[in-house]
Amino acid sequence: MRDPDVAAALAEMEEDDDVPLEGFGLLAGRLASIEDRITQLLWATAKADPSAAPSVPRPEYPHLALREEQRRARMNLMTSTLTGGD
Repeated sequence: MRDPDVAAALAEMEEDDDVPLEGFGLLAGRLASIEDRITQLLWATAKADPSAAPSVPRPEYPHLALREEQRRARMNLMTSTLTGGD
């Protein structure tokens, strides 16, 4: 999965395509989200800021990082075009 060609091919796929990688599939992702919400609930009950609650670590996928990099590049180009190109 760390191969740049594979990451590029996965980055081109639709975002709705759930590709389970490295043992962190749909079920593990949902369980991690539930654990995050319970932690946030505990923080809110303790009158602490729930947005500051720690979250479950999730794997970082190269294709998602590449997809985000491409999105930022498009946004920077659009911003540059709208603001005159500085």
